[in-house]
Amino acid sequence: MRKTMVTILSLLLVVGFGTSVFAGHAADTGYEYTPKLVKAGKSSIDISGSIRVRGDFRDNTSDFNSESADYKAIYDSRARLKFQATVSPNTMGVIELEAGGTSDDTYTWGYYDAASGTFDCADNCGDGNYKPADMYIRQAYIAHQGTGLLGVLSGVKAGHMLVKLGNGVFYNHAKFGDDAIVLWTEPQKGTEVSLTMVKLAENNTAAAGIGTPGNDDVNAFILGASTGLSGINLGTDITYIDDQDYNEYGYDTKGLHLWNVGLYGDAEVGGAKLYADVEMQSGKAKGVGGGSDMKFKGYAWVVGAKMDIPNSPVSAGLEVGYGSGDKIEESGSTMDTGNEIEGFMTTIGTSGNLGVRQTAFLYDDKIMNAACNDSTDCDCSKAGIANTWYVNLGADADVTSDMNVALDIFYIRAAKAVAIKGALETDGSYDRSKAVGTEVDAKFTYQVDTNLVYYIEAGYMFAGSAYDRYKSYGSSDDADNPYGVRHGLELTF
Repeated sequence: MRKTMVTILSLLLVVGFGTSVFAGHAADTGYEYTPKLVKAGKSSIDISGSIRVRGDFRDNTSDFNSESADYKAIYDSRARLKFQATVSPNTMGVIELEAGGTSDDTYTWGYYDAASGTFDCADNCGDGNYKPADMYIRQAYIAHQGTGLLGVLSGVKAGHMLVKLGNGVFYNHAKFGDDAIVLWTEPQKGTEVSLTMVKLAENNTAAAGIGTPGNDDVNAFILGASTGLSGINLGTDITYIDDQDYNEYGYDTKGLHLWNVGLYGDAEVGGAKLYADVEMQSGKAKGVGGGSDMKFKGYAWVVGAKMDIPNSPVSAGLEVGYGSGDKIEESGSTMDTGNEIEGFMTTIGTSGNLGVRQTAFLYDDKIMNAACNDSTDCDCSKAGIANTWYVNLGADADVTSDMNVALDIFYIRAAKAVAIKGALETDGSYDRSKAVGTEVDAKFTYQVDTNLVYYIEAGYMFAGSAYDRYKSYGSSDDADNPYGVRHGLELTF
């Protein structure tokens, strides 16, 4: 009898709650019903991601002075979670989440924000009991393809996605991505033509009195094409950037209108892969400082080769690259009074892109590079190949099936002489130099388990006179060599 009563009461309880839920649902006039034309179908959802933990140690990478406190030692972590929903053979959606800061893809352990005087957490900061970071959307886009409209395979991709042109010498936003719409078609197998519109910025605060009110956004329009023929791959892209909130050398303008034409290709020749990339720029920055227009004349090129050494576990590569620099008048002024901008302009987001085969551990990301224009506190650590030419010789070897070691040497010089840390001549003018330095990088990778990798990477630069430091009027100090070591444990799934 007791069991029967319990069963009856349980049923009444369930029915009672069910009735109240449906009553509230019917009374909720704000409820949005699913449109009848939208039908739920079977979807295939793939889930992948990664967890990465790193330790980062470096010195002299900011001030090039071993006698000051420039030592950095931190641990950081990154978590990514990606969902790919394939709803039909021709349509899919992708959402990728990433935990980190708004300007980085990591969250720093025990981070303290000196500006606000708070830890990077909401509550209980003092005892370390807090959530490490917010979750951001790294990618979120819809992709569809079919042959119905044009009779050949074509498609559209729209949303927030990772965007990179060619080898990333000019445009590389493959770390955090852009808001974009891509239309593409494949007129024949192996050949693709695409048109992309990218929204780089919207609702910027335009400078007072400069430009037209409301014209405060930055847009990029890209026409691309690629094809493969008899082992040779060729590609090109034509990019037009319209920036209504651009300034040059601290002077407001009436907008930037930059054209970049990229040509790139690769081929297999005698067991070696040869590749090349050429970038050419034109256009104008209109009304610089309320004056005349300035014309863009920058260019860059990269050529290289890489191959596996026969009968050995070693592969080697040689690469040479050049990015033009801007002329600076010898009087010591940081303002170029000419009407041309000869320096190669890059848009590579938060990750530098000096090398195509292998990036430089320090120069590419952690120290100021030759794009800095005679300043003691300039942050140009992610300008890529701008005002830089380099030679990279590298090799890596699979010591065992689970272990790889790599060594790279970068010889780096400035295209146009600069005083990156503000060194002065005795007459007070800048003591400029093209000698950037020689960087030696090494990396060790070990596969601990399936999809679990441990690695150590390090870089040391023999700094050249372009990094000599300002000491006082008419006096400078030689640059001390920067170096860094980073190790990490990464699990992918």
